Amino acid sequence: MSGLHTILGMDGQNTLYPFFWQHGEPHAVLEDYMEKIAASGMKGVCIEARPHPEFVRQGWWDDLDCILAKAKALDMKLWILDDSHFPTGFANGRVKADYPQYLKWYLDLRRYDVQGPMEGARISFPVLKVKCSPSQGQF
Repeated sequence: MSGLHTILGMDGQNTLYPFFWQHGEPHAVLEDYMEKIAASGMKGVCIEARPHPEFVRQGWWDDLDCILAKAKALDMKLWILDDSHFPTGFANGRVKADYPQYLKWYLDLRRYDVQGPMEGARISFPVLKVKCSPSQGQF
């Protein structure tokens, strides 16, 4: 029962980070939303910026600065989704365009176990080769 008392007494750690969607609202609106979220007892938000009209451009960074300052003033934690789509890590195409050396790499390996000798057996060796490629393009 002590766990329930901790939660009801608001002494526990925050485990719920609601998505905080931005659409380019004025900073006064963003600050008001942050205050309302904090007043509800939530100690953090997850910045979900995909619908922002200037995602990863100057307007988005300005809004993020506003939210970060308000979160600091309210002693709130933030998670920031950095992506235009799932899975994250894409940073709205900026990693591919500006930092291709940091793209994820995938390894693809095909292996065949054969028992021989087998008369007329044939294996296509090009399909056995190891292929390495970055996740967002050819190399």
